Amino acid sequence: MKAITTLAALAFAATATAAAASDVVPGVITVSCYRGPTPEVVWDHPRSVFIDSLVAVGYDYNTATSIATRICRDERGVYDPEVLKAQTREALRNSPMWLKGHFRKR
Repeated sequence: MKAITTLAALAFAATATAAAASDVVPGVITVSCYRGPTPEVVWDHPRSVFIDSLVAVGYDYNTATSIATRICRDERGVYDPEVLKAQTREALRNSPMWLKGHFRKR
């Protein structure tokens, strides 16, 4: 598999606006979570652009969904895009694809 420069191209859009799958930029992971009306993560879930951007850099759909859901449902990331950014980087660094060398840091 061709090496993908992922970490250097992370884009973080933890906003309340909806992002369409057509907003996926090759080689960029867009972190976008739906935040419910309260600080609790009862309704929180990843938006499709987050999952689709993980798939676009090489993750299968189920793994991408799992990573995105774990990040969006973590209470530490509520209203804190820097935490979402750090969590995404950590999740990618610890993923089997990263450890096997499919990704490289730019």
